[in-house]
Amino acid sequence: MRSRSGIEGVDVAAATFVVGTDLIECDFLTLEDAMANLPQSRGKIFILGGTFSLLTKQSLPNGPIRFEGSGEDSTIIDASGADFTIFESAFNIQYEFTDMTVLGSGHVGSLFFAAKAGSGATPGFIGERLTVTGVEKCLYAPTGCAVFATIEHCVWKVADLASSFHGDTVDPATGTIDASDSVLTSVGGGTRGGIGAPRLLAAGVVRLVTAGAVYKIRSRPV
Repeated sequence: MRSRSGIEGVDVAAATFVVGTDLIECDFLTLEDAMANLPQSRGKIFILGGTFSLLTKQSLPNGPIRFEGSGEDSTIIDASGADFTIFESAFNIQYEFTDMTVLGSGHVGSLFFAAKAGSGATPGFIGERLTVTGVEKCLYAPTGCAVFATIEHCVWKVADLASSFHGDTVDPATGTIDASDSVLTSVGGGTRGGIGAPRLLAAGVVRLVTAGAVYKIRSRPV
């Protein structure tokens, strides 16, 4: 295992693995290899500055993982080369994504984070200082599943924002999004559906009715 003492300005002491572009200062060069080698399928993966391509869907393991980047302008997860769900979970496990930018293909059906269809999973999601663009939906729960999420200081630009907080057919009372200090933008064409108030727990955000709408989520009162 390489020494991490030479990485200036980065707190990686608690990281299980570090992903980077040079094996002199990291454990792995790809996110896939880091996830595949996590002990007991859990831990913290710190991603140094750089652009890291994902060419296949990432099925998250049955263990809590924190993916921590070096900043939204520094760590780029580029999944723009294919049309797929970027991260998928079939487990009732919480995953965290912080300090990074994720780029999708922009194609119909592209999803950032989804519960696996038919699994009955209710994964937890935490996003902090996370920029997501180029996907049809950010968080998606098909019938029989749900996503429980907390997002803070995030910027999401998606084609179908209304359905990003629940599946098209899932029970609207299932799953919640607790959001603050974030900007959510619908960039798709045509009229979209509504965001159900019980699902999105954010000050002043109740309904999205047209493409191009921007919702700036304010801080929640203490």
